[in-house]
Amino acid sequence: SQLAITLSSLAAFSHGFSASSTPTPTTPTASLQEDHWLDFLKFGGSKPDFDVIKKTIQYTNEPGYRRFDLKSIPVEYYDERYVFRGPIVGPINRKELVSTNAGFGLSKSFPDL
Repeated sequence: SQLAITLSSLAAFSHGFSASSTPTPTTPTASLQEDHWLDFLKFGGSKPDFDVIKKTIQYTNEPGYRRFDLKSIPVEYYDERYVFRGPIVGPINRKELVSTNAGFGLSKSFPDL
């Protein structure tokens, strides 16, 4: 019958795609005890003594931030140990970053920033 042919075809078809009954072992990619490079941003596990959201809003409202003019951003926003690390540039400290940024001449090229 048509039903028997369909069922036997289905069984033959599904045999090639059956799941293995033996679980595949997985290897964790990182140890739970291993420090992550972003852990530095967690204030050593303690809560910061300032409102992080409020300070972020303050920082991003700085005219120097909006114009990408780093020398205009007050140094108080940066820790003395601040280091910029990027895929191509860095590591460079704030003074070197400001100098590099000034060399781009963005304010002259894009005066309406």
